Amino acid sequence: MRSTVRLASLALAGTLAFTVIGCLGQTGGASAQQIATDFTNNLRFGRMELAAESIAPGEKNQAAFVEHHKAWGSRIRVADAELIGIKMVKKDEEADVSVRVSWFRLDEEELKLTTIKQKWTSKFGGWRLASETRSDGDVGLLGEKVEQPDNVPPSENVHFATIRLGQN
Repeated sequence: MRSTVRLASLALAGTLAFTVIGCLGQTGGASAQQIATDFTNNLRFGRMELAAESIAPGEKNQAAFVEHHKAWGSRIRVADAELIGIKMVKKDEEADVSVRVSWFRLDEEELKLTTIKQKWTSKFGGWRLASETRSDGDVGLLGEKVEQPDNVPPSENVHFATIRLGQN
């Protein structure tokens, strides 16, 4: 009986060691992709507090993140966000990540598409977002000022005319 317990303990210890070694052996690119995917999902579903945990330390980085995303959830609604590419710039130190975001302004209700380029770094003891900029698509997602042309008439209330029977 003792040999059975000892054998089971050794099997459990071996499985645990194999799992820990497997996690430690994850490449920098794979861990950067996982962190960036989690970050994107947190942004997509409005979990800004969780997303903010992935921002690189420094008041400038955190202030820029808050400024870029302050309209998300109030004036801007994110319909979808997906990580579309990752490129390791420096092995296990820096990565460029591309994210495609489908979104709309609540006052316009027109679906827009913007591609964001993010810079991630592992200099701070784990992968952290260092910066993000719009690389393609519609302007306004990251707090950019959107200019409206002066000669555009306000949208009119377009409905079918009401027809009542028995009236002219």
